[in-house]
Amino acid sequence: MTLSSWLSTIYTKILAFIYAFVILWWLFIFFRGIKETPINYAFSLFYSILPLGGGIVGLLNARHWGGFASSVGRAIISLSIGIFAWGIGNLIFAYYNLILNVPIPYPSLADAGFILIYPFSAIGMIYLFKATGVSFALKSKSGKFIFLSIPLLLSLLSYYLLFIVAREGVITYEGDLLKLILDVGYPVGDIIVLTLAMIVYGLSVKFLGGVFRTPIIFIIIGFISNYFADFLFSYTTTTGTYFVGMWVDLFYPTSFLLISLGLILLNPRFVSE
Repeated sequence: MTLSSWLSTIYTKILAFIYAFVILWWLFIFFRGIKETPINYAFSLFYSILPLGGGIVGLLNARHWGGFASSVGRAIISLSIGIFAWGIGNLIFAYYNLILNVPIPYPSLADAGFILIYPFSAIGMIYLFKATGVSFALKSKSGKFIFLSIPLLLSLLSYYLLFIVAREGVITYEGDLLKLILDVGYPVGDIIVLTLAMIVYGLSVKFLGGVFRTPIIFIIIGFISNYFADFLFSYTTTTGTYFVGMWVDLFYPTSFLLISLGLILLNPRFVSE
């Protein structure tokens, strides 16, 4: 067994333990009803292990696909850098909480790390296009239908959630233009990545024996969870109800548990099995 395969196997078990601990930690916060305490902030800091560790294991797995020499290798590298950058952003977020005593640092320097997940993940999905034969599948009528319908449906859902539900149809920013840009930018980033991921999945099942199907399913569900996490974070910060460690924060560790599992399953040994 190679080093990356061994680390992938070990990290899968570590992921399960960390996620179980995150759930127990959140239940403690929920039932005690605590807000804006070091316990809340340490909770957010702790689950940074999921995206940081998943990014590292993904980078190690990419070497078995030839690294930058192959489309699959470049895809895994891009996805891994994206979630690792999000983990760095969460560390900065926790620094604001624990060291600078800022309860909700949004917008802040942490967003520079968070936002990077979208361009890197989109690039990763584009490389998977080449690896799975999606560019060929797009020439068919069904391929064109999937390509056009997915972003349209996601855009309509996002508009409804972001502007009708969260802002009651009124776009205001009360002087905080950066927050408005991020409130819109995060869901748009999610839409782009989700669209690309669903297209890759929907059009690549028949190619390469569907070997990427299971890993991509994990990644898709992970980004769906991240989509709702971003929307709910934007909504609760807009309504003034957000605090670190509330139920919204369960979506983020869930997202990176699933995305990390997807990257782990992209190890050639797991793909072949």
